[in-house]
Amino acid sequence: MYSQKAKMSRLERNSDTNYSRDGSKFRRGDEAVVVELKQSEQTGKITAVVGLGDAVSSHGLGETVQTLEKEYLEHIANWREQMMKLKPPNVSNLARWRLANSIVSFANNARRKGLQVANLREALIRDLPISKSSLGYLIRFRERYASPELLDPKLSWSSYRELLDFKSVARMRECEALVRKSKITSVSEIRRMCSAANRGGKLSPL
Repeated sequence: MYSQKAKMSRLERNSDTNYSRDGSKFRRGDEAVVVELKQSEQTGKITAVVGLGDAVSSHGLGETVQTLEKEYLEHIANWREQMMKLKPPNVSNLARWRLANSIVSFANNARRKGLQVANLREALIRDLPISKSSLGYLIRFRERYASPELLDPKLSWSSYRELLDFKSVARMRECEALVRKSKITSVSEIRRMCSAANRGGKLSPL
């Protein structure tokens, strides 16, 4: 069951729903009720926590937060299973996209219900076998490729990771087009062009 606490911790700029350090984020609206997914040190149980003020002033909030907590626990089990399938070599990028899409959809659905999971990144890193960096790439992958139809099955995950390091999406698309046309054939070439583009230089294959 969800719980409440007298004061929520202040959201920092690089909060767990803000992927600014990795170039991607879950957007937060001013009207959302802030929720945190906490884990008990004693029992390991995960509980959705809201501020006391919100709990008192928001009618029906308890049921909504409790539903969010239940959905998160169900999703975590599913996401763990999906992640186990990502370990073997030559896993399709479609599987990665579907995992990222499920995570983003969870956050968006919570927002539509008026809830903002403030520590979602921290919770995912805690509850899934994934690093902060890998999670950032995964979410950015979904944000920059809104549909799986935009993916090229010939591109490796290593190539996509390098492409996701472009600060400019337009420059990333330019480089990706060169990769698809086989004018760029190595990860090191993508990295070189990314470095030049991020410095404001001109894109040009070797």
